[in-house]
Amino acid sequence: MKTKPKCATIAASAFWSVAITFSLLQTVSAQGFINLNFEQASIAPAPPGYTPWDAANRISAASALPFWSVSEDSTICTAVWGSPIALDETSVALVSGTYPPIAGNYSVQLSAYANAPSGYYRSSSISQAGVIPAGTRSIQFLIASPYQNIQPNPIVTLNGAANALREISQSGGVITMAGDVSAFAGNTATLAFLCAATSGGTFPANENYFNLDDIQFSPSSIPEPSGLALVALGALLLGFRRRRNSRRSPNGTVVFSGTSSWYLMMTVESYKGQRDNPSTGQSNFLAWYSQLAFGGSNYENTPIGAASHVEEPQRTGVNSPGTYFGYWEAGKILAACAWNSANTTNFQAVGDPFVRK
Repeated sequence: MKTKPKCATIAASAFWSVAITFSLLQTVSAQGFINLNFEQASIAPAPPGYTPWDAANRISAASALPFWSVSEDSTICTAVWGSPIALDETSVALVSGTYPPIAGNYSVQLSAYANAPSGYYRSSSISQAGVIPAGTRSIQFLIASPYQNIQPNPIVTLNGAANALREISQSGGVITMAGDVSAFAGNTATLAFLCAATSGGTFPANENYFNLDDIQFSPSSIPEPSGLALVALGALLLGFRRRRNSRRSPNGTVVFSGTSSWYLMMTVESYKGQRDNPSTGQSNFLAWYSQLAFGGSNYENTPIGAASHVEEPQRTGVNSPGTYFGYWEAGKILAACAWNSANTTNFQAVGDPFVRK
């Protein structure tokens, strides 16, 4: 009777070993996001030499937020605050027990104090790398402000690019936010939640706080804009009047109303309003900010801020008007309105970054 050569058996064994190892590597590298509701938290002491040095009631970041990386500014943190008691200070804290979480047993609180003195941190973030499920259209999550006089203002990035967020519902102080992530579906990406504030500003602009929970990737698109956003869409390419009591449109076809002393505008065209392209026949920043803008006189129809975007073949991702105008209505500064609505690199904004309605 013939038997298989011993060398063949060894070779086959080696082949299967390589195949199994390769399969395991594929599984690890294709891992999805984990602990998106923060319920895998556990309490353990912070390690020796922990960062940040100013963490109060400090606990291990690896135990409190498994699978997440915690940072303050650009420093990787090995500890988080064991209770969300920071005010006028930057922190990442685990919310539980006597500090009610948004849902379940745990939430995470991110805070930022932009005017922190030298040696202290000024922004906070959590991040995680994973595969966004195939077929995903949007990311949705819950936020809530622990302080009534501070409007929560999260920034979400994918591979470092800010995602345009939209508020889709609010109930009992809990806000459901959503953003379009369809371009990343089926791919590995680094998801980050950033908390930052306006440096040099006064309270509450120089502080930002929000509790975060229940992050989900959804196969559903972001719901249609609210009535406010639809009104804003009708204002494209038109200058809003500044005066509160004005109800006349420069072209006589659209009536503007609202409670804002200062108004924004937004355009979608080929040259983004560049002032050095007068020969194109398209509008530009010089015209938008002139005394006679949009049929007015003495700056009465001149907007206080403008954002412009390019929408050409092969160039998609015009900024979200719902976020842009919605944040303005909510009292955000122009810089926050423009930055949080950003959804394309073909984008420009002009105006005082700290102005608000």
